Amino acid sequence: FVGDIHGLTCENCPNLKDLVGAPEVLNGRLKIVSCPNLESLEGAPKTVNNDIELNNLPKVTSLEGISQEGIDNFWVFDLYGLKSLKGSPKKIKGTYELYNCFNLSSLEGMPKEVGEVKLSRLRDLTSLKGMEHTKINGGSWNKIVVDGLYIRSCENISNLSHMPKDIKGSIRIEWNNKLENLKGMPDVCTERFKLVNCNGLTSLEGMPRSIFGYCYITGCPELTSLEGLSKKIHDRLIINDCGKDFGYDEVSKYCDIEEKNYWKRPRIGD
Repeated sequence: FVGDIHGLTCENCPNLKDLVGAPEVLNGRLKIVSCPNLESLEGAPKTVNNDIELNNLPKVTSLEGISQEGIDNFWVFDLYGLKSLKGSPKKIKGTYELYNCFNLSSLEGMPKEVGEVKLSRLRDLTSLKGMEHTKINGGSWNKIVVDGLYIRSCENISNLSHMPKDIKGSIRIEWNNKLENLKGMPDVCTERFKLVNCNGLTSLEGMPRSIFGYCYITGCPELTSLEGLSKKIHDRLIINDCGKDFGYDEVSKYCDIEEKNYWKRPRIGD
């Protein structure tokens, strides 16, 4: 490649095995999709001035070769053989998303600083080890809201002891079976807080002490006590479909919130 290359897309390239020969600098997006025999990301551009998307690359086991000082967004979808995040960009202004990377068991190699982190359908992930030093900036970037930390359908995460302490934005955990408590969370959640369908959750111990957005807890059938509930919720508190119907009297034992800001709905089947 010669000259000024705005972006590079490699899609449905069955004979592509590496990226040797790619331009060193891209002024736009790098997108590599459905290249079934790509084994290595070596040779990837050294500088990408926009986004990187890696999608459906079943033979790629590591992100080494991608290394960037900073990019806008980094999406990794359907890399079923991915085992290491080493090589991830060091800084991401917007979204860092991992989806359907079934064999990924460690988050070692996470960026040092991101706008938001989305982890979805990481079957072999049992903890957040490797991301404890990641700074999550949240807020908004380039007129797009970035949401903080979102963990969905990572069913086997059993503890949050390595969750970053420097999170700005929302915290959402959805569809988890192994998490029993919330130990390891930061003291403050600066935006929304959501727990959805955490079937093994029995305790709120470790929940942020203060939440500045609304707090939504639903579908946690083993949760029968509010001990550990945030002391201060600055917006609404909503509790639905848990192991017990919690009245305002019980909520007020643990949380400083006005009754008009507590919403509840009876358990399904009652």
